[in-house]
Amino acid sequence: MLPPGKIIDVFTERGHNMNDGHFRGVGWSRDDAPVQIRGMKSDAQFRATCIFGREELDTDVLRAEMTQITIARSPWLELAQTSP
Repeated sequence: MLPPGKIIDVFTERGHNMNDGHFRGVGWSRDDAPVQIRGMKSDAQFRATCIFGREELDTDVLRAEMTQITIARSPWLELAQTSP
C-alpha cells in the first residue's frame, strides 16, 4: 500500500475517537500500514467554531494551532519551514 518507511498521517478534530474500525470501513487497517493520528486540543479554534457553534473563527490562531500539532509530531516540518 505504501512504500517502506512511509506513514499515513490522519489529522482530525477528535483524534481520540479515531480507531481501526474507521479504517476497516474503507477497506484497510493498521495492520496494512502504519498510521499516526493527530487530534486537536480540546479548546482549539476549529472545535469551538465548527463543533460548538461559536460565531467567530480567528484564522491566525487556527493556523498556529494546526502548525503546532503538525510540527509536534513531525519535527522535519519545522526544519523545512525555517530553511531558506
